[in-house]
Amino acid sequence: MKFNQPWENFQGLIKMSLKTYLIFIIFSLLLSWGAWFLVVFNINPESATFFVFVLFYLSLFFALVGTFSLFGFLMRYFFHHSVFPADQMIASGRQSIWFALIIVGTLLLQSQRLVTWWNLLLLVILFSLVEFYFQNHYQNSEESEKNKTEKSIPENLSSNLTKS
Repeated sequence: MKFNQPWENFQGLIKMSLKTYLIFIIFSLLLSWGAWFLVVFNINPESATFFVFVLFYLSLFFALVGTFSLFGFLMRYFFHHSVFPADQMIASGRQSIWFALIIVGTLLLQSQRLVTWWNLLLLVILFSLVEFYFQNHYQNSEESEKNKTEKSIPENLSSNLTKS
């Protein structure tokens, strides 16, 4: 039984045009930043409940993911023309999640007075290793698919030659 890799499912969801992707990102970006500003300017943190803090961190997380994703995609799109835009969308989305998790994680640690330089260093190293794993595994799966198609062509040709 073959199990799909997480990015294979994600690639299936990204069968949209570049224009649709950018509209979706900009719309969700405005919505997320709007929610975060509403929480920041309308809620008193001294009398806030746990739900308000969850809303604050979630809206900030989604706003940062959208911002980093859009910025990362545009940088890749304008400076790396040889890469297919869907691959650029996947990479920028994945890396924006890591950056947003680092920032929100740092803010959560700071709210508990647990931020130290070694905690931040460990957090950055952890997410760097995870990103390295995804990049390496994604490249290896692409190369193995390429090798499978290259190997299947001569096998088919040789089997057709032996039949005749």
